[in-house]
Amino acid sequence: MKVVILAGGAGKRLENLLAGRPKSLINVLGKPLIYYTLISLSKLGLWDIVLVTDKPSYFEEVPAGIPPTLDVKIVRQERPEVEGALLSAEDYVKGEDRFLMLYGSVITDYEAYRSVIDASKYFKYNALAVPEADLTGLETLEIDINNYITKFSTEPRGYAFGGMAVMPPKVMELLKSGYSLTESLTEISKEFKVRAVIFDGWWIDIKVPWDVLRASYYLLNNLTESRISSKAKISPHTIIEGPVIIEDGAEIDHGVVIKGPAYIGRNVFVGLKSI
Repeated sequence: MKVVILAGGAGKRLENLLAGRPKSLINVLGKPLIYYTLISLSKLGLWDIVLVTDKPSYFEEVPAGIPPTLDVKIVRQERPEVEGALLSAEDYVKGEDRFLMLYGSVITDYEAYRSVIDASKYFKYNALAVPEADLTGLETLEIDINNYITKFSTEPRGYAFGGMAVMPPKVMELLKSGYSLTESLTEISKEFKVRAVIFDGWWIDIKVPWDVLRASYYLLNNLTESRISSKAKISPHTIIEGPVIIEDGAEIDHGVVIKGPAYIGRNVFVGLKSI
C-alpha cells in the first residue's frame, strides 16, 4: 500500500522551537518528529512513501536511523491548506485501489499504525479514532453502533480523528470539486463502508510546546535500550542505571548518577555529583 504523509504546516504556536522549519521536523528526544512515523512504517513493511511539504529543502537530509530500504519521495505542496497538500500527491496514488494518508504532525505508539494496517486486511477502508477527553481544536469523527464512520468534522463530538486513514483515490475528486478534507472524508464514508479503528493508547497531535514534553514522556516510558553518543564526554565515575539517551557534545561530570529512562540533550552539561 502506498503512503502519503502530509508534512507541511508552519506550526505558528511552535515557531520559537521551529525556526522556520515545518512542524513535522520539530525535535523530540533528539530526533525530528517525522522520524518516529517513518520508523513505524518501516516496521510494517510500508516502503513506498511520498512526503508532501511546502518546504522540501528541509527534508533533503534523511534522519539518521531511517532504514535505507524506505523509498521516500519528496513532493512540493503547490496549493494551500491540508486539501492542497493531499491534492499534490494525486498523481502518486492515481490508479491505486487505496492508499494510507497520514498527518505529519501526529506522534503515537507503533500499535496505532499496526492496528490500522491490520484492520485494512478485513475492512477495505478505515480511519483511526482516538477517545480524547478534550476534542477542542481537533478534527473528529462519529460512528454508528457497528463502528462504521458516519461523519468527519471539526465539531467537538465523538472521537478525535487520529490523522491516519486508508482511503480510495476518489477523495481527490471530491477535493477538486471544492469539498474540504473533512467533507470529502464524510462523502467517502457515505459511499463506502469506512471502519473506525478505535485506539486507546497514547496519541498526540503536536500543536503547542507542551505537546512536545508529553510526547517525550511517553517515548521515554517506552524506552528499552540506551542510545549514547560516542561524541559525549562521560566521566568513568558516572553511574548509569536503566535506558538513557545521551546526545552529541553532552558532558557528564564525576559522581553523577543517572537513573533511566532519561534524556540528556546535545551539548548539555551535568555537573558534579548530580542525581
